[in-house]
Amino acid sequence: MRIPPVTPSLLISLALSLTVAGCAPPPSLFDNDVPNPGGSEQDTLISNNAASLSGLVRGPATLISNNGAGYRLLGLDQQPAAQALVYLTAPDERFYAGTDGKALHTLTDSEGRYAFTAAPAGVPVVITVLLANNKRLVGFMIPAKGANEYDVDVATTVAAEFFRDQARLAGKSMADYPALTDELPKIITMTRELLTSGKMPLPDLGVNAIPAMRHAYVRAFGADNQALSDAWKRLLGYRPLLIDEVDAGLDAGLNALSIHVDENGNLYTAGFNDFNLQIRRRKPDGTFEDITKAPRADGVDYVGGMLALDGLLHVGVPTGWNGHYGFDLSKAFTADDLFYNTSLWIRSGWNSSGDAVPFRAFDLAQKEGVFYAASDSTNEIVAYRLFANMALDDDGAQIAESFEVIAGNRADASTFAGDAATAGTTARFNYPTNLTLQAADDQDYLYVSDTLNHRIRRINLSDGVFTTETILGHGLGSTAYGNMLQPPGALENGKLPASKEAGFVDLDHPEGVPKDKASFSYPHKVVFDGQGRMFIADQDHRRVRMFDGVKVYTLAGTDPGVPSAIGDSRRAGLGEVASIAFDADGNLLIADGRSNKLRRLWLKFGL
Repeated sequence: MRIPPVTPSLLISLALSLTVAGCAPPPSLFDNDVPNPGGSEQDTLISNNAASLSGLVRGPATLISNNGAGYRLLGLDQQPAAQALVYLTAPDERFYAGTDGKALHTLTDSEGRYAFTAAPAGVPVVITVLLANNKRLVGFMIPAKGANEYDVDVATTVAAEFFRDQARLAGKSMADYPALTDELPKIITMTRELLTSGKMPLPDLGVNAIPAMRHAYVRAFGADNQALSDAWKRLLGYRPLLIDEVDAGLDAGLNALSIHVDENGNLYTAGFNDFNLQIRRRKPDGTFEDITKAPRADGVDYVGGMLALDGLLHVGVPTGWNGHYGFDLSKAFTADDLFYNTSLWIRSGWNSSGDAVPFRAFDLAQKEGVFYAASDSTNEIVAYRLFANMALDDDGAQIAESFEVIAGNRADASTFAGDAATAGTTARFNYPTNLTLQAADDQDYLYVSDTLNHRIRRINLSDGVFTTETILGHGLGSTAYGNMLQPPGALENGKLPASKEAGFVDLDHPEGVPKDKASFSYPHKVVFDGQGRMFIADQDHRRVRMFDGVKVYTLAGTDPGVPSAIGDSRRAGLGEVASIAFDADGNLLIADGRSNKLRRLWLKFGL
């Protein structure tokens, strides 16, 4: 069979059969001999022809077949891309065209050089180079009037594709960033160094591989390249964050639902599934040990929060009728031990008549000897103090010296009484779960995740009347419930439905959501950093949010159905986010309800 010679017309014909960003370019855009069919103008922008544009295209030196679908790239060398089709588009993939409606395009010469004698000026331009096997190189610039030089290679491709995606996330044009002229050239140079050093493997340049390329890029710089991370923050106005995985040591089939890090850097992870519970401790040296295992026969139906204190690990699990469990951290776990004889039953719920008060401690906080517990079964927040001598009753349970309901009221069927500040037992909660203590302005506050009311509430422990107020959240039932098998239906393309939240802004906008417009779906654990910023496990939105006192930001997670990923945290899928905790290095650990591993959000460079 005779192989036809490679000619410009053959290359153009080949290009027309390729998919560009998921859609084939209209043939007439490149064919000056065929009239432009009606309707194709929507794919074009007419160039003002106020600039010229030229440069060198360099691509991967080697394409090695993997005997499967597509190709993999091998090696760091790049060589001139000869006889490659080059065309110009806007960031939204519309083609720049001449006054005849035909797309501006050219071919590189034998040395990989291209030239446009007429090109748009003063507008964002993506220079796209088609390679074989539906792969492409791109670069981004805003040409000035007159002559412009721009070289396209793998580094420009990686930086431009990441930048284009971040602009989409913010609902902006790539030209809308004030620091663009100063920062993007620096970013491209540092990206090229990243590739040359081998820190980032040479990416697959296929159109369908672009999301994987972006994740690989953040993996390459997010943990240890502060200069590149800082440059992106100066350009975007926020920092791209790396999310990866941490081994929690849990048995296969268990889902990480609760985490806690003590003052010595020990990590405690509670895994749960099908009424089986396992709590493991990961020591700072990386070794693991079991704290307890509760088989299905022991009837554990959930695991809440954990608190390591004075040699005990206090855990919110059902104790039959009241209180919580404390596990002796000095006692080694053996395979013969069962759940109930490896723990101390803290029977804390007693009234003034000596009668047991039924409640279940979902989560615990402690200050100056006083335990605070969120009772999810009675919609109350309770406080109790244990006897200093660890007195035990006839059943071997430690009993409480005092017990008090400080907020909420089980006798009232109402589960919400408004967001206005309300004192003590006149406040109403609906399935309160997690608790966090925080001091501010000479006051001690107890933050409560009012989960079925979709709110974060705050109790003042210092004012004598336990005033409760809403800090974040609004509406009742404004977000549909979801779980690991049925994603929540609250979001439509990353936005709150206008029918439910008229006028509210995007949930994931990187510039944040105003406090009074921030919506939550079954929030759980909150924690604070050293600057007083609040981090929230927004469980059924499957996101980690951050509140700086003015706005709420999404730091990790994206729309339901997006697979888990290691890389760009704002494009990584999460499961039900039930618990979060800072590790010893200041990074945020996330209990992802879909996995027996933890996710780690790298915050070492800041936000």
